[in-house]
Amino acid sequence: DQDGPERILTIAGELEPCLDCLTDALVTMAENQKLRQDASELRALVHTSQAGAIIGKGGERVKELRARHGLEVKVFTETCPNSTDRVILCRGEQRAILSCLRDIFTQIEKIPPRGPIRPYDPSCYVEHQIQGYGGFAHDDTSVYGDRRVRGGGGRGYNNNFDNWDMNNMRGGGGGGGGGMYNDDYVGPSSQSFYPPPSQPMMAGGSSSSGGGQGQMRPLIDSFSQPPATQTQQVTIPHELAGAIIGSRGTRISQIRQQSGASIKIDDPLPGTNDRIITIVGTPNQIAQAQHLLQTAVRQSGLYPG
Repeated sequence: DQDGPERILTIAGELEPCLDCLTDALVTMAENQKLRQDASELRALVHTSQAGAIIGKGGERVKELRARHGLEVKVFTETCPNSTDRVILCRGEQRAILSCLRDIFTQIEKIPPRGPIRPYDPSCYVEHQIQGYGGFAHDDTSVYGDRRVRGGGGRGYNNNFDNWDMNNMRGGGGGGGGGMYNDDYVGPSSQSFYPPPSQPMMAGGSSSSGGGQGQMRPLIDSFSQPPATQTQQVTIPHELAGAIIGSRGTRISQIRQQSGASIKIDDPLPGTNDRIITIVGTPNQIAQAQHLLQTAVRQSGLYPG
């Protein structure tokens, strides 16, 4: 019961009866998917510590799954917001999807999750993160909905609270330019589900010096290179700091824990009523922290916008 477009279907039991149940669910889901008549798409959630076993060394395991089942298969690099779950996308014929899932679940049964376990709650949905974790947009499309998605640029700095867009906290400095990418590299049969793409897979430039020229990059890079740590700063009026910090620091501690980002609120600048918030983390962590900070300010009723 929430406003986001995502919902989670949980099926518990022995593997084969669960797959039988999922067979019926796939038929229903396929009716709302804009794919070939005999094709479907499924996104399964696995603990991030188990994703490596599905990808394999150098991506060999996921390549094997694609070749064996004739599917598009992608393991997204970022976890779903405020969770330890990662999305596995399978697209192709329904029988092949079920066969691939059987292989995947047989594999991860041997590898119990390690570390904290925070299942994804769709109420934590953040639309501008869907490209990283493999989510769905409000307009009923996913990161592959139109076959080409614009990559997000890195964020810069913002030294004026007036520029803090409450729908999207923006940095004022130059962020990395986002390139264009499409389905070419998610599996051997992508051309059979969609018309031939007009552009190759591209990657954006560095997030530290403005938009860079796009360049060819194989998908395997996303498996082997973790997201780089970035820094985001925003200046806020002193009177808003209390809404973010909370009683005895409880609110800011909760935001740090939920986002996984490092967040520091400086004392007021000399001669001004302004305070600087510094956020350090991966792009996903920073985006989640921004969302939670904005929510805290909105709920306080102090923001005039």
